[in-house]
Amino acid sequence: SSSRNPMGGHQSPGRRMAPSSSNTSLVSTGSGEVARVQYLFDKEDRVTLANVSGLIRRLSGKPVAGPTKRVITSFAERRGLGPRTPFSFDDFQELCEELSILKPSGLDEVRDHQVESPQFKRGQRI
Repeated sequence: SSSRNPMGGHQSPGRRMAPSSSNTSLVSTGSGEVARVQYLFDKEDRVTLANVSGLIRRLSGKPVAGPTKRVITSFAERRGLGPRTPFSFDDFQELCEELSILKPSGLDEVRDHQVESPQFKRGQRI
């Protein structure tokens, strides 16, 4: 019966200590992915522009190609992150969303409805 515990047992307190409240919305959507991102982020001592592409490679399972590097670089420039400025977890999470490694929180629900509704309209109801 312990596996049915909605609090997730002893794992949950650590994950809820995220600095921003925006992370709570991610629990309902792919929370496993976010947990993986969080785990890799925490394991890395400091995530900077120098090593962030290595983390991205581990998350996506693909080598980081030129276009991806450009996205990372422009993301860092927009955020004012220099080559040695540590990324916050929020920064890293947003970068993952931009690279489509993570589904953007809150947006995927809207997108799902948009994908579904045309099929229903084309269906037998009309």
